[in-house]
Amino acid sequence: MHASSITLDRCRTFDLPVSRADALALLHDFIAHRLADFGTHQDAMWLGELFLSHSRLSAALNVKLISAREVVDAVVDAARDRDLPLNSVEGFIRQIVGWREFVRGLYWRLMPGYAERNALDAHRPLPDLFWTATPTCAACTNARRCCCATATPTTSSA
Repeated sequence: MHASSITLDRCRTFDLPVSRADALALLHDFIAHRLADFGTHQDAMWLGELFLSHSRLSAALNVKLISAREVVDAVVDAARDRDLPLNSVEGFIRQIVGWREFVRGLYWRLMPGYAERNALDAHRPLPDLFWTATPTCAACTNARRCCCATATPTTSSA
């Protein structure tokens, strides 16, 4: 998709951090408003909810607007200052350090060959029904709708 085909309305709804200040603001917003519920809802899908208790920090971490260390330190500090549930603090830190940084380490250790691995010998594209079928699970339907609404550029009708 060419940049010229992305609608202006689509750009107005773009809300990922694009600066260090944005990333820090997103981290502070997560800690203030969603961290306490993270442990209970970390893998949940809920009708009408785009993010639930997720931090939404992946993009900022990926482009190095903020470091995993800063994120973990901020969460530990918040846990010391507030009575946050252990499952939320531990669950979030485990996802940042235990999973995210583990996978990052794999990439560093095994690249560039790792990008070409195909352990399942998969070569076919996703079938059209992945995008067009209506799942019978309402939460799955909602998750796909939210994902497509926020991640797929729309084309201009002009």
